[in-house]
Amino acid sequence: MLLASGSTGNCALIEAGRGDDRVVVALDCGIAQRTGRDLAADAGLALTSVDAVLLTHAHADHSANVVAVAARAQAPLYAHPEVIDQRPQLRASEIARRRVELRPYADRASFQVGPLRITPIALPHDAEPTHGFVFESQDGQRAAYFSDLGRPEVLMEGVLDGVESLVLEFNYDPEMLENGP
Repeated sequence: MLLASGSTGNCALIEAGRGDDRVVVALDCGIAQRTGRDLAADAGLALTSVDAVLLTHAHADHSANVVAVAARAQAPLYAHPEVIDQRPQLRASEIARRRVELRPYADRASFQVGPLRITPIALPHDAEPTHGFVFESQDGQRAAYFSDLGRPEVLMEGVLDGVESLVLEFNYDPEMLENGP
């Protein structure tokens, strides 16, 4: 469920499982905590009780409040090790001060959050590293989330096989494409 998407902030919630196996994962949180809380409440969820927080990359519109959300929810923060210390809010000292458990992930190395299998996929973007995620439930349902996708080639490598729900977020700027790398 997308709570916010765009240059002013991104945040999504992924819900999987039922009963005792139910998990809710926050994906990025570059929006104000109050805004995130209100948007989650409108959807019948609570940002303060997520089971995990995932970070795609260090840009502020994705990362501004991930540590704060993880701290308030007492949830682990999953982030690629190279994003740590790229921004003040992502400093290792801030993560430690807020007593957030940092769980590093690696490209294409799947990990579990409750019944949800999560596979990070490296994406081309001007923030290194940037990852999207493929989510798979225990019953085999697959979904994927790719934001700030610079080029689509990575998605052509079988990454989307069996994906039933797909979120793509990217910007199209003809001038930047014409004059950029």
